[in-house]
Amino acid sequence: MPELPEVETIRQGLNQQLSNSHLCSIVRLDNYCWHDETSNFSLAADYKLSEFERQGKYLFAHLKSDTSAEDITLIFHLRMTGKLIITSTVTNLPKHSHFYFELKKDHKILYLYFNDVRRFGYVKLLPRQNLSFDQSLKKLGFDALTHKLTLNEKALTEKEAENAFIQGCRRHLHKNIKSALLDQSIIAGLGNIYADELLFSARIHPANLCCDLSEKNLQILYRSILPLLNKAISNHGTSFSDYVDSRGIKGNFQNYLQVYQRTSLPCYSCKTPIKKCKIAGRSTHFCPKCQIYYGSNTLT
Repeated sequence: MPELPEVETIRQGLNQQLSNSHLCSIVRLDNYCWHDETSNFSLAADYKLSEFERQGKYLFAHLKSDTSAEDITLIFHLRMTGKLIITSTVTNLPKHSHFYFELKKDHKILYLYFNDVRRFGYVKLLPRQNLSFDQSLKKLGFDALTHKLTLNEKALTEKEAENAFIQGCRRHLHKNIKSALLDQSIIAGLGNIYADELLFSARIHPANLCCDLSEKNLQILYRSILPLLNKAISNHGTSFSDYVDSRGIKGNFQNYLQVYQRTSLPCYSCKTPIKKCKIAGRSTHFCPKCQIYYGSNTLT
């Protein structure tokens, strides 16, 4: 958390207010969450922030300069509790704020600060030309929303993306399907919340192994992804404790969740109590009646 819908909501808000702004200063408040892999980055080069992009759960800000030969990319990964929030003042920033950017747009000064209670998130500065060599990004599968394999490549067609998803699951026959959805090398952007919701939507039990699911099962599962993500984005993501958008406002999609964090509450479809178990070390929520288990092993 945040997952793709939350990061996409943040991206849209950042672009709305900060695209084509000029970077005036960077202030680091401590030594956490900051990784500089550039050799000669200097604000004296008068960098302009063109726009924010997203791949999976990663955010990117591209800095361009007319006076420097080296364009810079900022990679943001929010991990569990990271926040990127726009403000008009940096007086009394909340605790656990680690750095902020001062930006100027249309003669107006705005600040973008990074806050992370658990300090698992980060920003990484690197030359734009090195972006394709970043080890974390190289492992990503196609984006669950845009179907792009990388930021600079043409998107896969819907059929190509579906086939890539099915083939990715087939490469891990003895992995359970919940783990496959969380595997960012198969499909990028899904996390615990939306994996549980997708499996409920497709009526597939999370403990099923990939080898026990038919191609039809996987097609139904894949075709549930875009409707769910688009609905979550239209509701500005899911907020339980930490997630807020770039304005500091919580999302609304928690009001539409079918199984996630609804343990012991009645299923909206069949009234059977929602169950919770651990799969791949993650809390997993499902309806034991609606979601079919196809495996030969007996579930406990």
